Amino acid sequence: MKRWVFLFFSCAALFGAQMISDETAILATRLSGTSPGCYQNTGTDYGCLSMSATEFNALYVIHFWAGAVCALCTGFLTARYGVWVMSLATGGSLLVGMIFFTLGPYCETTEAAFALMMVGKLIYGCGYWGNIVVSQQAKSHWFFGKELAVSFALYTNSIRVSAIVTYASVGTIVQTVGLQHTMWIVFIVALTGPLGAVIAGWIYREHAESSMEASVYRESLVYAKGLDFSVAKRLNRYFWTLGLYLFLFYGAIIMVLADFPKFLAEARGETEAVAGLITGIVVDVGILSPLLGIITDLYGAGEKSSCS
Repeated sequence: MKRWVFLFFSCAALFGAQMISDETAILATRLSGTSPGCYQNTGTDYGCLSMSATEFNALYVIHFWAGAVCALCTGFLTARYGVWVMSLATGGSLLVGMIFFTLGPYCETTEAAFALMMVGKLIYGCGYWGNIVVSQQAKSHWFFGKELAVSFALYTNSIRVSAIVTYASVGTIVQTVGLQHTMWIVFIVALTGPLGAVIAGWIYREHAESSMEASVYRESLVYAKGLDFSVAKRLNRYFWTLGLYLFLFYGAIIMVLADFPKFLAEARGETEAVAGLITGIVVDVGILSPLLGIITDLYGAGEKSSCS
């Protein structure tokens, strides 16, 4: 039972953290000052910025670059210092990054706002991707041989649920209350990110050893002590092929999610609410991912048993 409580708070952490990433795309026209609601276009939102397309794209992708480095390091640090310590570190990074990012529009100039928001997104990215690695590593041991695929599917599905909620609501909210207030609303909801990360880490620290199978727990400790970067040399071509596939697949999806709301608003004249809803269709189908996890656990396990 404890492992499912851990999974719940891990999903809550990912749900909240993902909202900060998704809101950036929906608020593109406010950040660039092209929305009809901005003061630059005789609107009433004086919190709008004037970012260029290059600045906006950099702001959107910076946390992915941070994650590319931080995720690798987090795996080794988690193995060395444990889930609890790294949960505190990633949760703290999430919180600090979210604060900096949300305070950005209060700067006097767009240049200052861009710099502060970039720093915030960089720190946020370290916490976001770092916490994903921590959670995945914990689940791979705690759910080993027990609904592992379902646990991964539910965890991944929290991203989809967060995206659905964000894309369906933020566009409408910003049209009503403006950029700055919208970002604070998202910040309050996104607090489930750092809070969930810390609570999940505490649950693992308190209950993993007593509820996990002894052999699996001992193996995780031995693995942690003996881990070094040479493990990368032992990964076969199937792993690297899968990694390349995921890189190309998610690269295409991320580009669509980043620029499509802005395209719909500027080129097609859609409102921010409609642009968010249309873009959200891309992630709506991902809500079915737990079904694939159940099928994998049922038929994958059966196939393995028959082969043995």
